[in-house]
Amino acid sequence: MKKTNKFLSMILALMMIMSAMIIPVNAEAIPFTHLTIVSDKTDVDVGEYIQFDVYVDSKSNLSALTVDLVYDSDVFSPIDMFTYNMFTSVGVGVEESNSCYDEGHARFTGATNSCLTEEGLLFTVCFKAIGEAVGSEISLVVSDSVDYNNDYVQVFTNTKSINVHPYTNPTLTIVTDKDFGGIGDTVQVDVYVSENSGISILTADLIFDSSVLKPVMMISTGMFNVDEDDNNESINVEYADGKARFVGVTPYSLSEEGILFSVLFEVVGTATDSEIWLDVSEVYDNDYNIINLITSFTFFSTYSPVDISINEPSRTTIRYKDGIVLDYSLEGTEIPCIFKIEWEWDNDNFDVEVNADNSITIISQDNGYTTFTVKFIDFSGKVIASDTIEMRSNAGLFQKIGGFFRSIFGTTTIYNS
Repeated sequence: MKKTNKFLSMILALMMIMSAMIIPVNAEAIPFTHLTIVSDKTDVDVGEYIQFDVYVDSKSNLSALTVDLVYDSDVFSPIDMFTYNMFTSVGVGVEESNSCYDEGHARFTGATNSCLTEEGLLFTVCFKAIGEAVGSEISLVVSDSVDYNNDYVQVFTNTKSINVHPYTNPTLTIVTDKDFGGIGDTVQVDVYVSENSGISILTADLIFDSSVLKPVMMISTGMFNVDEDDNNESINVEYADGKARFVGVTPYSLSEEGILFSVLFEVVGTATDSEIWLDVSEVYDNDYNIINLITSFTFFSTYSPVDISINEPSRTTIRYKDGIVLDYSLEGTEIPCIFKIEWEWDNDNFDVEVNADNSITIISQDNGYTTFTVKFIDFSGKVIASDTIEMRSNAGLFQKIGGFFRSIFGTTTIYNS
């Protein structure tokens, strides 16, 4: 009897274990889907704009959804919210709504008598960064998510971490392609805008001394143009009072750095330091808030026409082993402080040594004539003025014999110019 009871107990225990392992045929797993936040940037400056898109997975089977995009209202301020008809594109008797809140969440609500079967973009929220933060989190909180049978759908979400940096004043910087120029030269002035300036409306005058610089051409680079058919920039160089105006307008904000506009000038007068600067009369962001813009100025120095001449030497024929110093003179009321003197000669009849004062010492070596040229070159490499002279090297056979003995006894001569 005891053996029978023990056997029955073992059978019952085995049946209980097997029954626990059997999964009911009609049991269903809880349906689930994913909502994913995607941002257009992870780092912004205070005053910049940022966009968050919320996507839903494919075959989510959602028939109704209420979700809040949660943010720190001390860091971000909602500007606008858009929906993309994911719910209104299926079924009938549908609705889809959104609303922005400044207390830290933006709500999306969607419902349909059918269900979502495709993945796509549910809604977008645009923010303006208003406060500094390191790793400010943007998250999703789902309060309602059911399928068309009104059964609960589990929704998995992600978070985004955004760094908001201190505001930096946008800058307009003036850069010239050269620092000096002579009358008749051209100089290009470029005006650069800094990255992420946030500028939406700008009126700026490039101010210059019209007695020194004459505008020849003004070029805008199209930074304000939102597309090829939209001309939102204008330029004007028809000013005799020393200014060239730029006007730019866009419904967006400038986010890239680069050349805003350029002005090509002709040098028409002389000045030691001719100032070029910007006068900004209008600058706003796309909310029509005034932007505190930092501008720069620069100086451009000009010089009068410069002439160079080789000083007349005491003799133009030099006997073998003798030499002479060739020097030059500059003439001009305003000579640039940055320049160089170059000498050239067309053969090797003379040995040539360039002296510290840019004069040259030439020593007769071979018989014949040599043309020497002196050049005045400005800082840009342009030859401003030049002069030439022809010198004879008297180095025939008898002159070379005589020069040989004179060099032995140290009686060769180097003549001053």
